[in-house]
Amino acid sequence: VVSCSSAVSHVNPYSSRKYSFPYVIVFHSEKKNAAENRNIAASYLTTDIITFIDADDTMHPQRLAVVETCFTKYRHIAILIHNCKMDSNEPFEHYDNLDAFHFNRLFQCPNGSTQHMDYLYMNGILHNGQPSVPREVFVGLPFDESPASHGKEDTVFCTRIISMFPQQTAYFPYQLSGYTPSGTGGH
Repeated sequence: VVSCSSAVSHVNPYSSRKYSFPYVIVFHSEKKNAAENRNIAASYLTTDIITFIDADDTMHPQRLAVVETCFTKYRHIAILIHNCKMDSNEPFEHYDNLDAFHFNRLFQCPNGSTQHMDYLYMNGILHNGQPSVPREVFVGLPFDESPASHGKEDTVFCTRIISMFPQQTAYFPYQLSGYTPSGTGGH
């Protein structure tokens, strides 16, 4: 599901080609922040697991397989976070081990961001903007849409879940996405 704000469907047509999966694009003429768009998109889903990725992110070809491995094999997990690479045009590395998770190693550091307890081990940048969570966790802790969270919606979302479920976190220590800052600031 895509939530697209500051747009209307007849002005911004999208391809109606068929995919092997159902999809919905929800248009809003008014501007929405990142938290609002994520909550709107998630409200249309009926899946057991919800995973987020933004328009300025590039998904690793194995990302969904890693998400599926995590939540199928480790059903108690409340949140999965992985690394991303910044501004890179190089191809993604292929991973042979899709079960290389670190469990219960994430925490909220004093500045409020999500951190790995062994941060020197990390291969890339831990990315709060692409978390995966079970539906029941999301329903209880959706993205905070308040002005106080604007610009840091992703980090607030992840650290709230990590704080509530510190022994139910998973971290995949490899780059499962690429991020090129778009400068939209969550709009």
